[in-house]
Amino acid sequence: MGIERPLPSTMTQSFKVRLESSSDPSDRVIFDVSPEISESVSVNYQGLNPVHTPGNIWVYQNTESRNFGVTARLVARTTKEARRNLEYFNLLRGWCQPYFGLGTANSQKILSSQFSLQQTTSQISNNTSGGQQRLRNLLGSPPDVLYFYAYSDVASDKASSVPGVSSSSSAHLGNIYRIPVVIKSFEHTYPSDIDYIPTAAGGAGFNKNDERTGVPFPVMMNLTISLLEVHSPVALSQTFDLYSYKLGILSEF
Repeated sequence: MGIERPLPSTMTQSFKVRLESSSDPSDRVIFDVSPEISESVSVNYQGLNPVHTPGNIWVYQNTESRNFGVTARLVARTTKEARRNLEYFNLLRGWCQPYFGLGTANSQKILSSQFSLQQTTSQISNNTSGGQQRLRNLLGSPPDVLYFYAYSDVASDKASSVPGVSSSSSAHLGNIYRIPVVIKSFEHTYPSDIDYIPTAAGGAGFNKNDERTGVPFPVMMNLTISLLEVHSPVALSQTFDLYSYKLGILSEF
């Protein structure tokens, strides 16, 4: 019996379940604890009932978009992990809301962790104005379309072993790769039977000198997220390829 070698950390990181905003790739949630994922699809047939026949005649209508259920757990062992989980939690909340209101139009999206000490004031100002203009362009838009990844990654080295795929191309092999989804429902509970720990200073969503340092966050929080697969009419009519879909190499489906 052979010895199984552990996967490199970079590979295990790339295969983790994650959600990423299609409008801003810097907004992402990575689940370090593997969540439970359910996938369901409905195929619709219209029944015809001929008179004096021993059965129905079923006519195919359509296949509905898939529904994904994600039961995840945020675990915080340190104050830094508590800070990160708080940011993930608020980001998931935000993905349920549209780009609405004067506050959104006038807000300045400053991700302090992305600005190094070597950057000048003018560079930070340019990044800030760019983020503000992006929000203004999105004003009136519905909640973000997200990309859903689960246990899949680009595998160009395996492409040559897939029938019909040239060795020079990149195949997206695996399970769920870059599926466009929207959050249909988001449920969570602040548990009463576990400890809460303070969040550390700094982070992607807050200024490093803000007063929210020390905000209590549970060491373990369970989340239930319902995702609905969404595709544009162009993607459905021009991108969908049943052959590649059956092989598991069709990106975004």
